[in-house]
Amino acid sequence: MPGEVVAYKPGAFCQLKLSSGERIFISCAQTGIKISKLSFGGFVPTKTLAEWPVSRLESAISIFADPAQPSQHPLEAIKNKLISCASIKEVEAVCGASRTEELTPQRAEKIINEYGHALEHASPPPGGVADSTKLPHSKATIKKALTVMLLSTQLLPAAFVLSVRYLCPFISLF
Repeated sequence: MPGEVVAYKPGAFCQLKLSSGERIFISCAQTGIKISKLSFGGFVPTKTLAEWPVSRLESAISIFADPAQPSQHPLEAIKNKLISCASIKEVEAVCGASRTEELTPQRAEKIINEYGHALEHASPPPGGVADSTKLPHSKATIKKALTVMLLSTQLLPAAFVLSVRYLCPFISLF
């Protein structure tokens, strides 16, 4: 179920209530774009999820721009993309899609081990539906870690097992 728009002023700001009940505030100003987590009923920004100063707007545009609507205002594009996010974790994953920080094989291995622990201890019963909020990291981060591990020459023995889980989404538990 998609989120909902709580408040919207075209070209200036937007408040979204995600399907998890969490709220975010998107601000477009002359200084740049900022996305914040809201708490206390959506009144208080408590964490900056992403921020693009004017000098880095091309990075935000690469994440949110809709090629089918090139004249769309950035706020509208951001709202349209983030309203489908179920949680703050997903918003962070979307906003971090263009970050240049590389995931090291060691960090990827840690993420996959934490994912394995979650599968072992929080998997649904056969035929059940899993709650992705129980994952230790966002789905996007886990997939990125799997990709890093698959491409790592140090971890090639694990590649086959990981590729089956990664490349066959129909057997996914989350």
